[in-house]
Amino acid sequence: KINQAFELFDTVSEKMDFTKDINKTKLALQQMDVKKIDEVAAKIHEISTVFNEDSIQIAKAANAMTKQIGGSFESNLALLQAGYEKGANLNGDMLDQFKEYGPQIRELGLNASQMLAIMASAGKQGLFSDKAIDSIKEANLSLKEMGPAQLDALKGIGLGVKDLAGKSSA
Repeated sequence: KINQAFELFDTVSEKMDFTKDINKTKLALQQMDVKKIDEVAAKIHEISTVFNEDSIQIAKAANAMTKQIGGSFESNLALLQAGYEKGANLNGDMLDQFKEYGPQIRELGLNASQMLAIMASAGKQGLFSDKAIDSIKEANLSLKEMGPAQLDALKGIGLGVKDLAGKSSA
């Protein structure tokens, strides 16, 4: 009987944690001006449970993607779920990469889906952490500087500054 009481206590405790997590997520979603809060909070909780991630961090990443790269909150949430499913979080920092590199990805003319594909590929190839996305960001910054090294590199592949006018780094 004591074991049954402990099991009952554990079950009630787990349900309380579930409710607490959902309520915290709903509050965060309200502050982010997300529509369909109940539906979105349930989806975030599902992703959080399946992939053992923090619900608030998932919401923050989807919000950052929406504000920095574009798309709807719901579509970006679906992309995050796809990212987990396709291995984009092999390094354990997919959410952080979306939060940190969104503006640079948008500036490159890429979208969140393409960023996800880069992260999944990098993780599968054993590239550590954010090295792939960071390399792309650095290449973009380097091209913007157009110093002697960049001009020589472009010349080596038969391009000049005028050939790049109006084009993105990608």
